[in-house]
Amino acid sequence: MGGRGSSLGKGNRASTTSGSGQLGDGGPAPVEPAVPATEQPRPEPETDMPEKPRAKPDPAMPVPDGEPTRSTEDRIREAVAELTARGSSWAGIVDIRKALADVDHDEVTRVLQDMARNNPNIHLAPEANRKALRQEDHDAAVTFGAGEQQHLIAIEPIPDAGALGRVQAAGFADATDADLEAARLHHDTPSSTYDQIRAEQKRRAQQ
Repeated sequence: MGGRGSSLGKGNRASTTSGSGQLGDGGPAPVEPAVPATEQPRPEPETDMPEKPRAKPDPAMPVPDGEPTRSTEDRIREAVAELTARGSSWAGIVDIRKALADVDHDEVTRVLQDMARNNPNIHLAPEANRKALRQEDHDAAVTFGAGEQQHLIAIEPIPDAGALGRVQAAGFADATDADLEAARLHHDTPSSTYDQIRAEQKRRAQQ
């Protein structure tokens, strides 16, 4: 930017002098100090440039709010995990609906039916003690299978297919607790191997 400041400084010097350094009338030529570049008048902004039109938001696109959108199935899975965190394997569908109170009743019903239909580790079941059912339990129930009302949902952990191989490679005594449990739960584990896993788990529990 130094070159621009220098040219502007020269343009602000006094008018042309004679070769002796004096004005035409013989008086001394007053020399005005150069104006610093920071005090030079700024050029006026160009106003004849057309302004680019601003893009209008698409009403069909959701406005981002900083959080990823969770599906109804994701929220149901989270609700089941929270409701079964204290040790129970089953969660009441009435409690699932309460956790998703902002979601349409029919939407929750449809997603629950699809989850049970498409995932072998997700199960819907009726309440065995019918006398314990309240009206809200009946209202929340999902019809599935043979048309019977289902009041409970359970989601089994997805089996780890590689756990059995890791247990066999390491040996029962050296396998990790997680691999032993995953191999015990896997449907392809032979009954004899299952018994050895249970024996090792009991041995560790007594230590």
